[in-house]
Parts: sequence; structure tokens; C-alpha cells
Amino acid sequence: MDVGGWLRSLSLGQYEATFRQNEIDTDVLPELTEIDLEKLGVPLGHRKGLLKAIAGLSAPEKLASTSGPPSMRPETDAERRQITVMFSDLVGSTALSARMDPEDLREVISAYLDLRAGLTPSPNVYARLERRWRDLSVLVLIDASQSTNDLVKAAGRSVLELERDATSLLAHAMDGMGDPFAIHAFCSDTREDVHYYRLKDFETLWGAVAKRRLAGVTGRFSTRMGAALRHAGRDLASRESYRKLLLLVSDGEPSDVDIADRRYLVEDARRAVLSLRHQGIDLFCVGLDAGGDSYLTHIFGRPNVIQLDRIERLPEKLPLLYFRLAG
Repeated sequence: MDVGGWLRSLSLGQYEATFRQNEIDTDVLPELTEIDLEKLGVPLGHRKGLLKAIAGLSAPEKLASTSGPPSMRPETDAERRQITVMFSDLVGSTALSARMDPEDLREVISAYLDLRAGLTPSPNVYARLERRWRDLSVLVLIDASQSTNDLVKAAGRSVLELERDATSLLAHAMDGMGDPFAIHAFCSDTREDVHYYRLKDFETLWGAVAKRRLAGVTGRFSTRMGAALRHAGRDLASRESYRKLLLLVSDGEPSDVDIADRRYLVEDARRAVLSLRHQGIDLFCVGLDAGGDSYLTHIFGRPNVIQLDRIERLPEKLPLLYFRLAG
């Protein structure tokens, strides 16, 4: 193709000398951008016209490339069709064509071509993200320290027994909703010996095995909360759900036998919470300690803590809390 003749056909022959001086031939022409044309001294209106004309060159060139002996054309056309389908699948346009209205798809392709040509695409093409289905993963973390063996006089049962009953009811609700969930428990005996129990993982069913594991949890040792939160958070972070919720049920302040200053473990738990929030994980704590409002609020933030004054109501309150948080 003669670039000078092409420019004259566009009534832009005044730029023929400029193109020749800058050695712009048919190989360079398709690579020109609006910035290149501006450097050549082409005014805005002519730049836009040139870019549209350059974008329109591809179709004629493809047609010209198929010219040749008639006996060769069917094979060439067939090969081109196969390659076109292959690249359509690579960029996802085959899937898009199944989901989008043809007119909308055509507008999207036109906008993409404008962007590639250095032009401003039509403002009528835009995208909006909508969540049209429930996409939530929940990890319930149970405090199984020695203090959960304490008796709740109003219920005639231990704190741990109430935790187990409440978690069982909650699991039944989550299973009915179809939300992926896991149930883990923890206790600790110094920083070197943190016990973390996987009673039910996301991939396992809420069946007889998981229920037996939950029923067999016993209260032992101390409450190194920060370490358990980080471990639970790592599991949740690997989930591909739109929303991830970590729900902790605890009856006491973070503590361990190797730490004299309990403020250290409170701050450690707070740091763990902040880190997990940066990873997009929502955290909420159900406190069963009548005096725990101050340290739990410091760790989780006031909106993310509920303090139960009557622990015997935990089996009733926990499923209701889940529906509120998951709504």
C-alpha cells in the first residue's frame, strides 16, 4: 500500500512529506498512536481521523491476504476460522457471547478497539458488579480452656457444655443455609504448645463424625487467643468466598502460664485481629465473661463484640447472632 496515496484518499495529503521524512511505511502505520501523531504536528481533529482510518485498515488487509489461486482459498479460510475461534476462547469472548446481549457485546468490542487505537471509548459502556447469590464462609472458633469447665449455676451445666450445644445448633443452621463452615477449638500451655482442634473443616460434612468430635472436646490449659486467631485466619484466607467470617466464642481474657503480664496477650490478640481484617476477614466475638467487656472491646472493637450476661442463653443467642451477621 502506498502511504502517500492513502493519505491523499483521506484528503490529508499535506502530511505525505512528514510521513516520508519520518520513514512511516505500511509496517509502521498500524503502530502509530495519538501521542506519535501529536509529535508529528498533526492537529487534534486530523489525529482522530487518522487513527480511525488506521484502525479500519486491518479488514482490507486481511481480505487482501486471502487472495491467491482459487484452489487455496477454502483451506486458508478454514484455517483462519479455527484460529479465530481459538483466540476468542483465549480472551473469553465465547463465554461472553453466551452471557451478553449481542448489541451489548458489540459495544464492548468497539470500546476495546477505541482504547487500543488510543481513542476515548463511548461513555455508554460501563460495568457494574453485583452479588446475586450468597457467598459466605464461616469459621467458628471455640475457647476450650480450663475455665470453660466452670459450672453455670442457672443452667446446672458447664460453660463448655453450653458452648457445645450452641455450636451444634449454629452448625445445624449453617448447614441448612448451605454456607460452607468449619468448627475449630483451641487451648494453650505456653507459646510452645498451643492446641488447635479441627472438629469440622470446610470440606467435611456436618455428620456423625463431626458431631462426635464436638461432643468430645474437653476444657484444658490456658487461652492464648492471638495464636489461635492467626491459625484460624490462615484457613479462612485460603477460601475464595466473597465474604469470610471468623466467629469466636470465649469465656475469658487471653492468658497463659508463661506470661505474667496479661496485657501482652491482649495486645497480641488485638494485633492478630487487625492483621486478619487487612486480609478481608470479618471477626466477631461472643464473650461469656461478665467482666470481659473492656478487654474484648479493646481487641475486637465495640461493634464486633456481644457480651452475654446470662451464659445459659448462649444456645439461644448464637444462631440468632449468626443470622444477623450473615444477612
